[in-house]
Amino acid sequence: IPPGYRVPDTAFFLSFINAIEAIPAEPIVLTGPPGRGKSTFLSKACELLQKKGIPLVRHHYYLSSTDRSHDRHTSFVVEESLLAQIQHFHPDVHVHDRALGSALAACAAHYKKRNKPFVLLLDGLDHVWRNQGQDKRPLDEIFNQVLPVFDNLVVVVGTQPVEDAQLPSRLLAGTP
Repeated sequence: IPPGYRVPDTAFFLSFINAIEAIPAEPIVLTGPPGRGKSTFLSKACELLQKKGIPLVRHHYYLSSTDRSHDRHTSFVVEESLLAQIQHFHPDVHVHDRALGSALAACAAHYKKRNKPFVLLLDGLDHVWRNQGQDKRPLDEIFNQVLPVFDNLVVVVGTQPVEDAQLPSRLLAGTP
């Protein structure tokens, strides 16, 4: 989070956190024009969620123009990133197989017993279409494993406003 960053509006920020804690049955989608601080806002939200003891995993499809990662867009890389986070940050969750959907369902069930939602945050969806040659299949492959939302899983999505053709089909069906 850049030094000096301030959440744009405290009331909105708190309502956003409250919406996550309410465990909605559909994804929460944060949209806004480029460069307006969506990702920074989501980072600040993650920071507060962690302070509150709310477990989460996060993938950002785009980090910066200086990022040297070879691939942050393919479904395999996203799955491996999220599975590694689950293994590292949530070692007490018993994951029976390496399928993302199964791992997320196990996390959601585990934390439900502790009266906490489990949050999956996927940010920068708008970068996939541009960086994958107008191919949204990597998004569809991930969202087909995530949606419909598992009980006690909160899916938070960050993206610029883009044409529907650029977004995962299941996201559009669940959150038009």
